[in-house]
Amino acid sequence: GGWDAEYPRDVWQLRRLNLAREHGIVGGSIHFDDIPQPWLRDLAKRYLRMRLTAGLHVTSVHRQRQCIAMLAGFIHEQAPGSRSAAVLTRDMLERWLPRLGDSGTHVRTRSAQLGAMRAFLIAVRRHDWAPELPALTAVHPEDFPRRPALDARFLSEFVMNQLEEPATLARISNPHYRLILQVIMGTGLRQSDARHLHFDCLIHDPQRAPYLRYTNRKMNREAIVPIDQELADVITEQQQWVRARYPEPSVLFPRTSANLEGRFPFGQAALNRIVTDWLVACDVRDETGRPAHVTPHQFRHTYATRLINNDVPLEVVRRLLDHSSMLMTAHYARMTDRTVREQWQKARKVDIHGQQVTLAADSPLADAARM
Repeated sequence: GGWDAEYPRDVWQLRRLNLAREHGIVGGSIHFDDIPQPWLRDLAKRYLRMRLTAGLHVTSVHRQRQCIAMLAGFIHEQAPGSRSAAVLTRDMLERWLPRLGDSGTHVRTRSAQLGAMRAFLIAVRRHDWAPELPALTAVHPEDFPRRPALDARFLSEFVMNQLEEPATLARISNPHYRLILQVIMGTGLRQSDARHLHFDCLIHDPQRAPYLRYTNRKMNREAIVPIDQELADVITEQQQWVRARYPEPSVLFPRTSANLEGRFPFGQAALNRIVTDWLVACDVRDETGRPAHVTPHQFRHTYATRLINNDVPLEVVRRLLDHSSMLMTAHYARMTDRTVREQWQKARKVDIHGQQVTLAADSPLADAARM
């Protein structure tokens, strides 16, 4: 095992690189056998080895490898038998870009693919892995597709009131799944961060107020969010259950299979399946009477929207969500219909009978009449 033995192979087994356990997966591999050009295969290996050793998650490495493989397939069509990076000209990239647009993938997916290719080419040039690569070969900002405005993804209070009912939550028979949904609803954590909560995630300040400590996996840093005592008590019960089952547990929500030491959390697919079955069993519907469509990530949007509609300053919301930029927090600053109506009612001018009146702004009696 190890890099010396695994690197020359065209299929890397993550268990032989000691990466399977580190990234919380049972097995898995990274394939390079679908890249026909030896020179491009070697560049892909060097780049992805660098990314893996720098701590990039295997899932992101797979996406980057797939993007390089897509380019390799296009080069093989346009210039079969190419022997060096000299074939990868700017003209070749410009002919490949429309292929991405014709693939039917979402705009955000294409942007991510172009971002991965841009980072790959920058690394190749920075480390001088391919001196023959043409100087003008690069992915420029104007190559990225225009991204549409993000839609509001928070859940309406009509739907949330149904989901937060104790009787509705009790329909989730597995207490571990029920707790993780309560954590996501009450803290706004991403479902990945909630699933990977450490066993000792519960901390208190000098006044004994509870907080949840977690790892922001998107930004690769530790963060803390306040919680109420009721949620802290349920988490304490979960810790007691986990400790009784595993001698030295690592995570708060361990999966039940292939996990003798309690190191691995349960997967995203399991959580999504639980939420889908739960909504069907409870017959949760929206304001129009249609079955409600809910994903775990929508609870994060709802959490942020509720804070903003309760006049919590944006800077506080940013810190609670652990955003690096206020621009991202501003995306969540969407007002519900109730908030808009309250502000609209405050702006209206009515008489003592509740009827709307119009006052001339230039009238000498305008201020007195308004009062």
